[in-house]
Amino acid sequence: ATCSSSSLGAPMENPHTSGGQPVPMAGEMFVLSRRGLAFTASSGSRKFQAGGQLFLSPLRIVFVAEESSGSGLLGTLFGASKANVLAFDLPLATLERESFNQPIFGANNLTGVSPPLPGSACDGADIHWCLSFQDGGVG
Repeated sequence: ATCSSSSLGAPMENPHTSGGQPVPMAGEMFVLSRRGLAFTASSGSRKFQAGGQLFLSPLRIVFVAEESSGSGLLGTLFGASKANVLAFDLPLATLERESFNQPIFGANNLTGVSPPLPGSACDGADIHWCLSFQDGGVG
């Protein structure tokens, strides 16, 4: 996983985005996208959270934060003052302990752990992440 936040400027830390979508790597095609997600992650003392959109390819899950996280339910949960991540890259090959959860109360969510990629700002500590489907269901 690659950490990316507004306070981190290294190009490797931030998956390339254009127009609110991730830029595909060579030969990559995104096959699914979902809006209305809440994203949280932690690695050591670093904590990330934002509302936005998920993109899925055969290689990775990319979360891209909404430019205006201050509207609607996501804005209430992760308003502009709380959102601190621009994008987050989760390579599928590195996912560990991934779990799809359907709680009785609350939103369906996908959780897991990923090791940081070399050069990541996550200080070598595993990244515990959660993608919560705030707009209902997953489809």
